[in-house]
Amino acid sequence: ICLKIAFLNLNSLLAEDTSIKIGALLCQTGVCSEWGVNALNGAKLAVEEINQSGGIDGKKLELLIEDTREENSAFAISAYKALRLKKISYFIGPSWSAAGLAIAPIVSKDRSVIMISPSIGVPEFNETGDNIFSLWPHDRISTEKLAEFAFSKGWKKIGILSSQQPWESQQGRVFKEKFLSLGGEITALLEPLSGTRDLKIEVLKLVNSKPNAIFISNFSSMDVAAQEISKLNYTGEKILILVDKQRLENSNGTLDGSFVAMYPEASNEFKQKFFKKFEYAPTNSADTAYDAVKLLYHALTNQSGNLDLPLKEILLKTNLNGAAGYVNFDSTGAVAKNPVLNRVENQNLVEVNWN
Repeated sequence: ICLKIAFLNLNSLLAEDTSIKIGALLCQTGVCSEWGVNALNGAKLAVEEINQSGGIDGKKLELLIEDTREENSAFAISAYKALRLKKISYFIGPSWSAAGLAIAPIVSKDRSVIMISPSIGVPEFNETGDNIFSLWPHDRISTEKLAEFAFSKGWKKIGILSSQQPWESQQGRVFKEKFLSLGGEITALLEPLSGTRDLKIEVLKLVNSKPNAIFISNFSSMDVAAQEISKLNYTGEKILILVDKQRLENSNGTLDGSFVAMYPEASNEFKQKFFKKFEYAPTNSADTAYDAVKLLYHALTNQSGNLDLPLKEILLKTNLNGAAGYVNFDSTGAVAKNPVLNRVENQNLVEVNWN
């Protein structure tokens, strides 16, 4: 009996060693689901390609998913702990900053963990620990550029609709500080609770402050905000921190005419592969999640001959011509990209000049 138990335990250990597990801490439900679902599919595509080429030292990659939900940081922490119980040390995610900022302090204390987010744009995430990385640029750069753009257009009075969600709040404050430094005026800055969908009062206050333009960093509810703005017959300009397909469709055309800062599109090769696999065009964070898995693959492959070299140091030195462009981390685990200005036309994005 003892021999049989020992044999079964040995088989169990061998089975555990046949794959390299990657935890996908990604939003699959709620307002952030478009980003998390796209990221998961991008990661799946990368895992499939790597496994078809033989994996790492003969071991296949295995992706395990936990939904972070985003509305409540407790869900994100529980999701992370659930994957850690499965002895997972490599993570793709989280999708948005609320989850990322909740998890980062825990991750930073666990030196065996490497985490790469495909879509968190606040420095407080990756700078919490040297084992935390992000493939999404710090969005304050594009926010400041939007403030400069608005001022250059002669829109000297701006109303800001933000929220108490960390990333949305930060972008609202960054825009305000930059715009004031240029000599502009902020007519109102409103920060309702994160996820608030009834914005009638906030929008009325904004419109009554008589701004030349309204800057919306309230990403999660910008669709309903735009509809309320339209109902009040506001004729000024709208400026968006970001936008995605879900919010464009839900706005029923009321986001048309808005200016928005985005990052360059994924490579044509990636878009074709993604469409062939999933039968829809990739949107935000599909390409960066794909690149995150590829970066882990290259780093783990390079580490296989020298286990004494920390994986985080290998990642910092790893360069990748990826689906989202050229990837090269700075010393804090961040990347930089030049934002592209777009205008919304018929619920689609059309690139325009910053001038």
